[in-house]
Amino acid sequence: MNDQVCVSLAWARATGGALTDTQRQELRGKLFSGYRDFARGMLTAPLRRPVAGLTVPEPPDSKLARTAEEAAQDQPEAFLNHGRRTWLFGSILAQVDGNDVDSEALYVASLLHDSGLVEQVAGEDFTLRSAARAIDVCATAGVDDDELTTALADGIVAHLTPGLETEDTILGYYIQAGAVADLIGLRSWEIPNDIRKAAFLDHPSSNVFNELPAAAAAEAAAVPEGRFALLNRYGFGLAMRVSPMRRFA
Repeated sequence: MNDQVCVSLAWARATGGALTDTQRQELRGKLFSGYRDFARGMLTAPLRRPVAGLTVPEPPDSKLARTAEEAAQDQPEAFLNHGRRTWLFGSILAQVDGNDVDSEALYVASLLHDSGLVEQVAGEDFTLRSAARAIDVCATAGVDDDELTTALADGIVAHLTPGLETEDTILGYYIQAGAVADLIGLRSWEIPNDIRKAAFLDHPSSNVFNELPAAAAAEAAAVPEGRFALLNRYGFGLAMRVSPMRRFA
């Protein structure tokens, strides 16, 4: 992604999440490419052989993870359970890709990635508030690792940017991969059906396919030059409402 567009807390703080015309054009192309991948994947899914040897991960049991779990309870159930499924699906897709991602960091970031979306602030991208919550969680848990704290904040900010690559931020990539698999079904065909079904049984949808689009629309109105405004303008809200993942809800 050119010039590390929209993939860091520093960018979000400097801009409030507002995109330039050049950034908007680049990300629009990335978004359309994602829609093409979705259509192609859905058409070819019945022909794919499931990846063998995938294991369902256990949530990490660390002070940081437990602190994040406690902080995440402030969210509506739809957001909280979406975060849990985001972690699970992102972890599975990392296995599919053969990539190593820090399980604890992915867990914490996934639980908190949409926490800032609960309430909107005019002119302030919600990922700034989500990242701030993750930074606070690190401080509360006594994390003395600036690299980890920065990675969490940057990954959370980056996850909303269409077309992420692992080279941009591997943590942000798998937050995004897990989240969009959960909400619109992109790459969901690479996750075994029994894992998807169990994820929604363990962590019910709680009307997420209506609540998240409504929150996204409110965010787009609050930050009209931001990424959710771009996403909604080109159908992401509708994609959530008609998601094939609704069959597991």
